[in-house]
Amino acid sequence: MRVLGMRKGIIVTVNAADRTRLEGVVANHNSPQKHAWRCRIVWLTADPLDQPVIDRVVALTSTDPPGETTHWTVAAMAKTAGISVSSVQRIWRAHGQEPHRGRQFKLSNDKAFADKLRKVVGLYVDPPAHAVVLSVDE
Repeated sequence: MRVLGMRKGIIVTVNAADRTRLEGVVANHNSPQKHAWRCRIVWLTADPLDQPVIDRVVALTSTDPPGETTHWTVAAMAKTAGISVSSVQRIWRAHGQEPHRGRQFKLSNDKAFADKLRKVVGLYVDPPAHAVVLSVDE
């Protein structure tokens, strides 16, 4: 098993007996905090994501997000894929995906959009004499 974003070649294999001991140290409130943290790190490192989950996140990233949003957020992808936010961040980093930096333009569904566009562009291309053109965004 290879952990994304870390050194290559590190293999962490935890059998059932080891997992039980690690879970016991983490659950024991008398365990020193540093031991509990280390056990939790080993325990979670032994559970990397399966390849189908990684492939699904990569494929979903290139599709349109649900609702009226313009791009995928880490939280939205984590909720959709059913994994943690940090897992989504590791997958995106490993595959060089940055959906928040994508340049997208969504065309309006307004039926009169073309006419409005022509009028606005016409003001910029050929403004009336002594006219001031103001542009206001929502």
